[in-house]
Amino acid sequence: MKLRQAKKIMKNVQTYKGMIWIYGSGRVDKANDRMCRYYSAKDELFKAIMQLSNKKPLAALKLLRGKV
Repeated sequence: MKLRQAKKIMKNVQTYKGMIWIYGSGRVDKANDRMCRYYSAKDELFKAIMQLSNKKPLAALKLLRGKV
């Protein structure tokens, strides 16, 4: 999947919640993975948060909400 397609899918899913049903969860997951890889390469903070979320998801959510 190209980055342009992934951006379009993720934008549609964020705007319209029913798009997950239309696209299918597998395609949305692939688009999400593509976008996470893209932003991890661009931003070191995002990369650190993604690595933390793989190990401790609850701590990553607290960090994103600003409660840590």
